[in-house]
Amino acid sequence: MGLVGIALAALVVGTATAYDAQLVRGSAPPHWAFGVPMLVALACLGRHRAKQRKLNKVFAAAVLLIIAAHPLRIALLNSEEWLRFAA
Repeated sequence: MGLVGIALAALVVGTATAYDAQLVRGSAPPHWAFGVPMLVALACLGRHRAKQRKLNKVFAAAVLLIIAAHPLRIALLNSEEWLRFAA
């Protein structure tokens, strides 16, 4: 991908950093924090499946991992261990 790949990676990392900062400050709305990334992941999986005409199992597993990570992240962020570590 060359320079396009580098630019895309920089955009993703920058966006993820800003997104995480909004979550830490508590100013990000809940639907943005959890719903949008899941919808994007599902849309990408659906487009890939439609284009390739078969389901990529690794891609599907990654999307499921993203979806499963959201409730786990909420549980971890509210745990005493994490609050002690982050303080």
